[in-house]
Amino acid sequence: MTQWLYQPLQLHTVSLMLMGLLVTAVMLYVVLWSLWRQNKAALGWFGALSTVCAVLALFYLVQYEKPEWRQQLYTLVSLQMWLGPMLYFFTLKMVMPAQPLPRLWWLHLLPAMCLALLWWLQWPAPYSNPSLWSCIEDFSCNQSYADRWLHRLSAWLSIGFYSGISLQQLRRHRQRLMQQHSDLDRIQLQWLRLLCQVFIAAVLLSFGSELLVLAGFPLYISGAGIQALAPLLSVFMLSYFGLRQLPLQLNTQSGVGLTETAANVQPAPSPERKYQTSSLTRQAAEQLWHELTEFMHSQKPYLEAGLKIAELAQQLDQTPHHVSETINGHAGLSFYDFINNYRVDEAARLLLNKKYDHWSVTDVGFQSGFNSNSTFFAQFKKRMRQTPRQFREQRQQVAASCDFAKPEDQRWPQS
Repeated sequence: MTQWLYQPLQLHTVSLMLMGLLVTAVMLYVVLWSLWRQNKAALGWFGALSTVCAVLALFYLVQYEKPEWRQQLYTLVSLQMWLGPMLYFFTLKMVMPAQPLPRLWWLHLLPAMCLALLWWLQWPAPYSNPSLWSCIEDFSCNQSYADRWLHRLSAWLSIGFYSGISLQQLRRHRQRLMQQHSDLDRIQLQWLRLLCQVFIAAVLLSFGSELLVLAGFPLYISGAGIQALAPLLSVFMLSYFGLRQLPLQLNTQSGVGLTETAANVQPAPSPERKYQTSSLTRQAAEQLWHELTEFMHSQKPYLEAGLKIAELAQQLDQTPHHVSETINGHAGLSFYDFINNYRVDEAARLLLNKKYDHWSVTDVGFQSGFNSNSTFFAQFKKRMRQTPRQFREQRQQVAASCDFAKPEDQRWPQS
């Protein structure tokens, strides 16, 4: 026993890095669990996704350090088919926490079980089979690995498909947020969108690596290795960003639910409808639009950072759904774009005023109601076709050219 305990242990550098990622990811997940209790369903799917990623990473570590165990552990590769559905269900619970999953959601997990059973029934694979691809014999590819190309292809297509529909759910979520919030930086789940993109990128890299290996080019890491390491790195990234943004996102879910409720309102039939889905008459919508524009110019509510449509509707003594409907119908904009257009106009007014030249461009953005510098620059450039700094410099150049104009070029009024 003592001899076994003091036996020297040799690990590859990649194994040490992988073990470090595993330990750090577990620690981050424990902290996340303690902070993120308001959405237990999403947390459960995140835990399942993290567990599968960890198992795949451990499998890769063991088969790298113990090649003699590689053949027996190949069946675990089928767990890759769970990554896509778990990512999708996690996304659903993040964007719509109150909505239950589809009744037969568990059917999405069955293909992985069937694939694992098929892999086990086919064991051991024939060493040579003319109907299957062959590859060079090195660490990254052997005949048993090559004979299971259809299994890996199915798993990668599954991950790519579910990542794609997860991105679609996130796009719809952002559109819902734009109907109610004027600031999206901390609530639009950009980190989750990046996670889905990483999964898709890993699938594309796996396909490329697979083709190179099967073509006879030895690589240090195969497609299966990429699928083992990339999800773990993604979950590590998810835990980091989750510690920063998930509590903020959870605090806004009541507002998101209100948007979804408003979107499902069915208006009563009336001959004076402007649109079939509208719950306002033409006259009521025009009156509300007039009140809204007057209120925007006189009270300037857009100067309040983080303004929500519910807050604006309360000040107008209207429902959020009617205000959103009016903005969409008359301005052709979402609430997000409608408010930020006013903020850009306010920023342009400040930049044109010499009185505020001592303010930095960032100060101008915050004074105009923007909550972040990045959003201010993006919205200003989108509307003005130039950055705020360029806009100010152009005004200063025009003013300087007028100040130093030649006397004969100046036009004085006739007395």
